[in-house]
Amino acid sequence: MPTRYLKPGIRDSARIEAIQFPDAEILYYRLIVSVDDFGRTDARPLMVKALCFPIRLRATADKCMQWLQDLVNSGLISVYEVNGKSYLQVTKWDNKPRAEHSKYPNPRTDADKCMQMLPVNREPLTVNRELKPKTNTLFANANGAWDEFWEAYPRKTAKQVALKAWKRVLAGDVPVLMAAIEAQSVSEQWQRGVIPHPATWLNQRRWEDETIVAGQDLGQCMFNRNGERGTLPQCANPGAEERDRLIYCKQHQHLHGERKR
Repeated sequence: MPTRYLKPGIRDSARIEAIQFPDAEILYYRLIVSVDDFGRTDARPLMVKALCFPIRLRATADKCMQWLQDLVNSGLISVYEVNGKSYLQVTKWDNKPRAEHSKYPNPRTDADKCMQMLPVNREPLTVNRELKPKTNTLFANANGAWDEFWEAYPRKTAKQVALKAWKRVLAGDVPVLMAAIEAQSVSEQWQRGVIPHPATWLNQRRWEDETIVAGQDLGQCMFNRNGERGTLPQCANPGAEERDRLIYCKQHQHLHGERKR
């Protein structure tokens, strides 16, 4: 495999910026170093997963198919079929091939069909056809859920970044997510005004955090009088705040903060 380099033009490429999913952009760069000298490879999602994400467990074949579709919609690759088998071609491929012939069929002369993606159900999609969202995936403003989230979330910061994070939220998580906003709005942390940016809250799935209600008795401080965790002599102060799943009294919260600095 020859050494290949990314060109500086990717930084202001409209096609790169059109990519919806961050992992699709990662897939594109991995395809660049994996396709043959003619910019072609097998487009079957399982083969793409094995080629580009051999040890990444979360990169399933279904997700690879979704990311491939994203790259197609962005105009970075095209997918075609020959004898019932799908292949992909990186567009604007200008690397000089060392081999005389590609081991993959030529999309211009050998293709039975020219399509934008070949999903598992074998239904071809076209560039003018909008990708159908899966039933478990929530896209922007589906059923007004984005508007409902933005109205409910108390910190209105970086709306477009938050919208991008929202597009990766599963529809099944929405009811839990909305209930978590209501519960966390009375938490110790949010009542003090320490509210994550909405994009951070979504990307880190913070709706799954344990909620400590303001005024809730947290029990015994986990630190000793010297500010060390879990060793004698035991601190006798009542707990005042939970952070990173540890309970601090006011004194040791201060000590811990000084040690971090």
